Amino acid sequence: MTSGTLAIASLRFNPTLALTSSPIYSQTGAPIIGGGGGSPSLLGKIFVIDGTMNIGGQAIMIEIQAAPSSGTSYLLVLSQLSVTYPVSIILGYNGTVPTGSGNTIVFSGATIASLYTNAGTLVPINSATLTLTVSAATQGSQATGSLTFPGPNGNIQGTITGTLTAIGLP
Repeated sequence: MTSGTLAIASLRFNPTLALTSSPIYSQTGAPIIGGGGGSPSLLGKIFVIDGTMNIGGQAIMIEIQAAPSSGTSYLLVLSQLSVTYPVSIILGYNGTVPTGSGNTIVFSGATIASLYTNAGTLVPINSATLTLTVSAATQGSQATGSLTFPGPNGNIQGTITGTLTAIGLP
């Protein structure tokens, strides 16, 4: 309903459970269901993205879980779903305030408990930029993104493709 008009039926039964009246009450005002209200973005929402990240010459299965933790800050964990030699990754943000517009959200800055390995080379991830874009902020939508962080010989970048498997309000 987007017009702001609503009709409500009121049913009244007598003690013998017979219908005695059913008046209709018309109401107007702002939409309360649907109506396009609310944010079309991931900002301020709990969400989960399952997919694949191509990094270090490998395609690895990942899951990204994000939730607002305090005010506008987030807790986010990107974890690898299966161990794939020679590449592995785990990444976390805690207290990061993401930016974004439309269906894109960007996490940037200090990370927690984050590590990347490739062929035995361990790379602690102290800061990173994770950019995620969904085709729509609805469950089942396609998701793409990128992860960039400093490595021993320049930036390391991964590309993400997947599905927004869960989204909701905190």
